[in-house]
Amino acid sequence: MRKIIWLAMLILPILSGCVWVKPITGPDGTQVYSIECNGAIYSMADCFEKAGEMCGSSGYHVINAGQDYTSTNLLYYTANPYQPYVNMPVNRFDRSLLIQCK
Repeated sequence: MRKIIWLAMLILPILSGCVWVKPITGPDGTQVYSIECNGAIYSMADCFEKAGEMCGSSGYHVINAGQDYTSTNLLYYTANPYQPYVNMPVNRFDRSLLIQCK
């Protein structure tokens, strides 16, 4: 049971992710926003929705948008001497959006 709890504690943050906004000053001194929508439960639509919330009815200009998918393996050790570890694939989804409000 403990192993399942530890495994869930490791995997849930990777799958859940979050949507967060970071204000950045652009090269010309204007305010731009970096929006990250990471995790398996989010999509680029969530990034665009957050951009709409940030800029309101004035709208926004997309400077850059990107998605990245990474697959890695998690090595999980067991107490079983005949199967000392389990190799478990873990997928990571990263999405970013850089916007400037109009």
